[in-house]
Amino acid sequence: MAKQIESGTAAFVLTLVAIVSVLGTTAILTSGGPVPFITGFTTAGANNTTATASVNVSEYVIMSLNASVLKFGEDAPLTPGASDDTTDGNPDPLILTNDGNIELNVSVEKATDLFTTDVAGSFQIKVANVTGGDNAGCNHGGSGRNVTSFSDINSTPNPNQIIRNIGYVAANDTCAIHLKITVPSDEPAGNYTSILKFTGVSRGYLLLK
Repeated sequence: MAKQIESGTAAFVLTLVAIVSVLGTTAILTSGGPVPFITGFTTAGANNTTATASVNVSEYVIMSLNASVLKFGEDAPLTPGASDDTTDGNPDPLILTNDGNIELNVSVEKATDLFTTDVAGSFQIKVANVTGGDNAGCNHGGSGRNVTSFSDINSTPNPNQIIRNIGYVAANDTCAIHLKITVPSDEPAGNYTSILKFTGVSRGYLLLK
């Protein structure tokens, strides 16, 4: 149940949804290119008999977040001009995991503004390696974080690309998504909600701006 908000203060609820790009999957599965295969042979007595087995493994594009809701200002409602972010673990950052079998590019966009008096710097995001987990998730090989310091989140339909080529093996398949809010000085008291949409597409496909 939401807490009652006192006059001159504001508490915030941030609802987040992860959406995997079906278009990216379809494009990969219908594209040409070499087919991975497995070969093997058997030997019986003096006669050699060779058999070849071919296996086609489809690309699997899927990702997940560890939470669907982040709540700011639960312990103490925020006042106009105050800031709060997830770098101190209160609330915890989102952990994004590549659950598929191909490297992904990831973007984010906000469906709605968080504040009624939305201004630059009021709602921001950055990406970091996961502390105490697979630390190389956002920096392995050719991967990387496009947003390494807090930056404004773009509105639909102009997403920010925040991660490029996140890995898919257990040692490098996660990234920490940090969020920061700063209450505009003229924001009235109330509960505020914004929905973020995360989109993942196969490496090499840029459905991102």
